[in-house]
Amino acid sequence: MVGQEGNNSNRAVFTVSTEGESIAFGKLVGQAVVPGTVLLLNGDLGAGKTTFTKGIAGGLRIDRVIKSPTYTLIREYPNGRLPLYHMDMYRITEEEAVELGLDDYFNGSGLCVIEWPTQISDLLPADTVTIMIERKPSDPYARRFVLEASGAKSRAVVEAIMKTASHLSDSSKDSSKDSSKDSSKDSSQDSSQNT
Repeated sequence: MVGQEGNNSNRAVFTVSTEGESIAFGKLVGQAVVPGTVLLLNGDLGAGKTTFTKGIAGGLRIDRVIKSPTYTLIREYPNGRLPLYHMDMYRITEEEAVELGLDDYFNGSGLCVIEWPTQISDLLPADTVTIMIERKPSDPYARRFVLEASGAKSRAVVEAIMKTASHLSDSSKDSSKDSSKDSSKDSSQDSSQNT
């Protein structure tokens, strides 16, 4: 997982190479969110929004199977560090969305993850983290995650994600250095034993 492109407290970009890394990045996001966080997931069909949400659930320590909310509109997972409300607004109008009582979710103590949020743009709270998931045409598994904060709470969440991601990146660099040192020791020991 790689952070890049001039990350700051309002915007951060991360790239991943595999589906497993998408889930791992989602887990990191799930660990960083606070009560009342609203994540808006944008991306083409098949971009990996539900796969990413599986990772977020893992970061919230939710041990249930995460399914797409395409036909149920909202799936609730109450038994984690925070309740998770996974929403899909693709097939809904704003008038229908009003009847769902979304304000109760947005102003509650859980995490709202909304796929296809543009369908209800006038109903969304002002302070959200928008996450654009982009596919690379040349690689079926690589993804680029562009995070943008729109308020104080969401900025704090993006900063927490960047901080955790940089620690992970630093520790993976350190472990790769250690393993390369170990392998060079092993090869030097092997060559000395062979002489």
